[in-house]
Amino acid sequence: MHSQSLYHWGYWGSLTEPPCSSFVAWRVLTEPAYISQAQLDQLKKILFTNRNEDCAYTSVAHEESVARPLQSLRERDLYKCTISDYVSDIQKERMRIETGDPNWCC
Repeated sequence: MHSQSLYHWGYWGSLTEPPCSSFVAWRVLTEPAYISQAQLDQLKKILFTNRNEDCAYTSVAHEESVARPLQSLRERDLYKCTISDYVSDIQKERMRIETGDPNWCC
């Protein structure tokens, strides 16, 4: 039996395909997330065979890979999210009441 974890490393980066915009919050799990063969097949279909309204492929992926060469972190901050970073729904509600901010989160 494999343990499941929500803990992850994270950083702000960019898309792996054009236009490579820099607004993606990347998360790399500290433990593997297992999927079924059917889920993998569905993901591949979405990534590698999807076409837009003009019938053009929407991915520039090559040989079933969305990987691009490794890049340095440059000035990006890398962080690790662990149990101490999570706030329960009960704690969130208490903080909303205490601060008077109905949108308070984390």
